[in-house]
Amino acid sequence: MARMDLRILVTSDCTVCPQALDPLRRIAAVDCRFGLERDVMRRIVQDYDAIMCDGKVVIDRELLAPADRIRVVATPSTGTDHIDKPFLAERGIEFIALTTEYEVIEQFTATAEGGWALLLAAIRRIPSDFERAKRGERGLADPDERRIQLSGKTLGVMGYGRLGRMVGEYGKAFRMRVLAFDRKHIDVAGVTRVDLGTLVTESDVISLNLHLTDETRLILDRRRFEQMKRGVILVNTARGDLLDEDALVDALESGHVAAAGLDVVHGEWDPNLAEHRLHEYARTHDNLILTPHTASSCAEATLIARSFIASKLADRLRALMNRTG
Repeated sequence: MARMDLRILVTSDCTVCPQALDPLRRIAAVDCRFGLERDVMRRIVQDYDAIMCDGKVVIDRELLAPADRIRVVATPSTGTDHIDKPFLAERGIEFIALTTEYEVIEQFTATAEGGWALLLAAIRRIPSDFERAKRGERGLADPDERRIQLSGKTLGVMGYGRLGRMVGEYGKAFRMRVLAFDRKHIDVAGVTRVDLGTLVTESDVISLNLHLTDETRLILDRRRFEQMKRGVILVNTARGDLLDEDALVDALESGHVAAAGLDVVHGEWDPNLAEHRLHEYARTHDNLILTPHTASSCAEATLIARSFIASKLADRLRALMNRTG
């Protein structure tokens, strides 16, 4: 039976899979508040014992300062840069994420698939071609436009973990030469591990699949963009802060970067995001395709991720209750 004095705030969107929260409802009162404004959340968070949130909610010192009851924070995601983990440790708040749940996350292919879709859309200019086709136009808008095929090109994968490996396999299926940059040893047939300088100078396509850390923040800075091949294609489904967006726009304007597909951007939860230079550029050019951080979104992965994290959170709260009586 649920203990109604035990309260869990869920800000993850579970509308497509409400059954995922069943393990939590069996032990506590669950308050689903997807889309909760931060100032509202700060006022009410002190009334809860645990939080389950996704990347749309930043959990930090300022938010949790008044929340003496919070004992566990859980996120159904692999990326955790929206969580101030040192502060949680300082407060003795336990943290649960999917980051090292390898058997679970190996089932998630949507982000890699979404990244490959962005790549194909970018090199084939599908969004702008679609608009032209709807108007009854045929052929290329510019007869001198240069489009490429992927076969025979070099794919550079930055970060050869779970998603990077998937992207590499897609590249091999498209008959591409695959280079990989990763701090760990890579022993995969048809994949060559290289340093970052080699990857950026030799790749025709670069896919960002790195975790965001202090070491990887702005790993593609202006200097790295200048080192890239002229006409390179860039895809990012990882984190917006991995690259210098001003340098990217400059490179897109000059043609040094032929096209880019981005599912993530810097400051993506900023209410004035549409005014950022990157978005202003995308509204007037067809060589930049943006999607609203939806590459990982699919019903199967959402259900698996939320169900797993809800179960782990329920188990942890149950153990804490048993310990304290």
